Amino acid sequence: MSAPAKPLLIYGVNGDGRGHAARALVLAPYLRPHYRIVFHSSQDALALLRQSFVNQDDIAFVEIPGTRWIYRHRRISPWRSALHFLVQALWVFPREARRLQRSWRHTPPVGVICDFEPVVARAAAVAGLPLVALSHQHAMAAMDPGQLGLSPLQQWIYRLYAWLNTPRFGALVISSFFQLPLRSAFSGALVVGGLLRPELLQLSQEQQLAEGAPLAYLRRQGLHRPVLNSLQQLVPGAVVFGLDAPPGLAFSGLRFRPVDPDGFLRCLAAAPFLVAAAGHQLLCEAMQLQKPVLALYERAHDEQRLNARLWERAGYGMAVELERFETHRLQAFIDRLPRYRCALQKRVGALGNAPVTAVWMLRQLQALA
Repeated sequence: MSAPAKPLLIYGVNGDGRGHAARALVLAPYLRPHYRIVFHSSQDALALLRQSFVNQDDIAFVEIPGTRWIYRHRRISPWRSALHFLVQALWVFPREARRLQRSWRHTPPVGVICDFEPVVARAAAVAGLPLVALSHQHAMAAMDPGQLGLSPLQQWIYRLYAWLNTPRFGALVISSFFQLPLRSAFSGALVVGGLLRPELLQLSQEQQLAEGAPLAYLRRQGLHRPVLNSLQQLVPGAVVFGLDAPPGLAFSGLRFRPVDPDGFLRCLAAAPFLVAAAGHQLLCEAMQLQKPVLALYERAHDEQRLNARLWERAGYGMAVELERFETHRLQAFIDRLPRYRCALQKRVGALGNAPVTAVWMLRQLQALA
């Protein structure tokens, strides 16, 4: 006699970058015993999820429109990006949400988890489904703005941005390496640190005796050539992820690798330090592995600017604006590595966060249903 089919869970994942997908990879093992999961995502996140769950009967995928930054001359164009997002939020996302909601009538899901993915969040609201929201971005809207160092205009922008991405939810999980007091409106949210795979600690222990090459993770659209020039000059042999292919013979001293879950984690565990875009998930992984990070943020990327500056404030590395990157900044970072490693050794580990978070989310889905 065959076992009864597991109920269906919709999991929306923001497609910009790979950090949201990395969180989904962490939580999925705790959700799969209870649900069949259909991931809804786009761009890099969808590619990473598909690569990680090949030929899995209880995992499926749906591609949906996603948010993205608009670049001009390898720099983020704030006004074009804002206009593009508003058009999506006011027209594209509601239309796609209605289409999704209609498709769910044939096989109704019992609940939705949404990692800052606006189409799925809207569809869940239209369908009246239990929704547990998960994000790092809500930290900027929910935490004490005074301790975050935000101006009144920045506070308003972050709150509007969070609302436009997730207009309605039943429960909220905020994953953040900086944990500050919450505003009263978000007092019921669960605040956790990084959501990390257990393999990280095992890989770190395996690599203790054999230190590898420094690791760079760059956004392919950004001004990465000054960073590559500095790496070639100061740390030849560094491993570069995110660009997928070498941008020319001038950087023959660097090793370019495509992103895959196992290979990236192994290089991360062995790296003595990172030069990387200030994505929250990567900073959490670096914190757990005690890896100093030269955290790069683009001038118009407010979230990564805040991540980088709070990372620097904690003493774990240096924050540098990508458009102003110069070789002497990388040299200064290398000179201060002992200081950063000392600060990282004093922080509290986060490996127990994933099972606790998954159990909390399962209970919230059941209660909301």
